[in-house]
Amino acid sequence: MLYQDRSIAGYSLVLNVLFVCLSFTGYGLLYVSQNGWFEEIRTLTVVCGLLLAVIGAIGAFLFKGRLMHATVGRLILGSFLIFQSLAMIAHQQAGSQIIREHFQDDVFAYRVKELIGWTSFSLEGFSAYSSGLYLFAIMLYFAGGVLLVIGGKVRWMWVILGIALCVQFLARWEDVICEENRHFTDLNVYEKTDTTAQRLVQQDKLRKDIKVVEKTDNAYLIEELKAVRCPIYESPVSLKLKAGRAQALNRGEQFQMHLLEFILIFWVLVSWRSLSPNTVKQNWRMLPWALIILTLLSFLAGSYLYLMIAGIALIGSLWIYRAGGKLLGNHYGSLLFLIGLISAVLIIGF
Repeated sequence: MLYQDRSIAGYSLVLNVLFVCLSFTGYGLLYVSQNGWFEEIRTLTVVCGLLLAVIGAIGAFLFKGRLMHATVGRLILGSFLIFQSLAMIAHQQAGSQIIREHFQDDVFAYRVKELIGWTSFSLEGFSAYSSGLYLFAIMLYFAGGVLLVIGGKVRWMWVILGIALCVQFLARWEDVICEENRHFTDLNVYEKTDTTAQRLVQQDKLRKDIKVVEKTDNAYLIEELKAVRCPIYESPVSLKLKAGRAQALNRGEQFQMHLLEFILIFWVLVSWRSLSPNTVKQNWRMLPWALIILTLLSFLAGSYLYLMIAGIALIGSLWIYRAGGKLLGNHYGSLLFLIGLISAVLIIGF
């Protein structure tokens, strides 16, 4: 157990520890069920994982063990977010390209067009900001992961986790339900001097999937029937595992990894009102567990540089919090330290 007090123990410390073990064993079974080693017993593994996870969750609610679940989930989730942010740094170009692709009309925006009938809706204008958004996500995940572990600013941590949850859900949801053979209607306004517009106008009479709806003195309104595109999404974590000692995650394993992340975020969000900043003693108990998790992830990635940077971030943020004086001796000071550290890593690179 990480640390014990009355609120953590709930109605029964022993039973809640048991329920936590059952839940996280169930989550582990759900994850490994997609591994090729479990192909012959995949259904049994999934059923057992769901059963254990449900029993643990029900027990946690009945015996007031939500805070214990949230604390363990906060530790695992925070460590994983730190590792994920560093893996994102190692694959900045691929990550920015993923964001850029999801802003294209034929990847995500077409669903909005179909849902509300807004055929001119487009997100392509945001493509120019994909690199900046990716860097923002790296800082968000890195700072959020460290603050989750040390219990910093838990009262507004739900904002960071909510953003992370939405981003991961949209990426994985589109990846899972995308249908390659579908088509959608795209309506765009082009200036007459635009070479694309001139090419489409020439093809209007030759192709049925292109139609000039309206023309003015300065612009064309052109309707196109486009095919849906399903980009191949491979998370930075999977790319890093491919480069390390482990094999890359297959599509099912990536989905299970994000599903586990969703579950951990859920537990933290459900109990965020009960969470409070760690005491010094609690931090000394949380820190070794976080470093153990990060050591395992670094081993799988084949680089202990992740562990070194994460260790500097965790210890440095705690040092700033305790020794920063009146101005920086708070979690805002820790946040400034983390932003400076991750900025230096981004500049230097791996």
